[in-house]
Amino acid sequence: PAFRNRALRTVARLNAEGIPFGIYEGLRGPWRQNHLYASGRTRPGRILTPVQAWDSLHQFGLAADFVLALEGRWSWDDDDTHAPMWDRLEVVGADEGLVSRPGERPHLQLADVSVADLKAGKLPPNTDAAWTTAFTWMVESWDGKPGAPKLR
Repeated sequence: PAFRNRALRTVARLNAEGIPFGIYEGLRGPWRQNHLYASGRTRPGRILTPVQAWDSLHQFGLAADFVLALEGRWSWDDDDTHAPMWDRLEVVGADEGLVSRPGERPHLQLADVSVADLKAGKLPPNTDAAWTTAFTWMVESWDGKPGAPKLR
């Protein structure tokens, strides 16, 4: 909820301005994070993310990748035509307490949250039963590398 409500407000505000953003992916399992990390490294494709499982706020439900819905298709284009929309996403997101990461333009995450704290078991603010259930399941079922964070 700490992230979700801010992300939904960001999308609603942009949509009200006529900028057709949506949320493409929020909470992301460690399996998918490592799959994305492998792109451009150990499997074909371009590099999609700089971090492995548990080093992304996606695994903690505190980040999302956004997408434009243009002419019936998803778009991550940030050419001259679309760059102002992405710039506006970052401005409205910042106003809602979300920050971008350099080089990951569709990505916004909760500001002032430490991955190190989260990995040490300090849960994000305002968790709810749905978040706790999903997060606990991911941690308990993860047997990959790097290791899962602690549960408290």
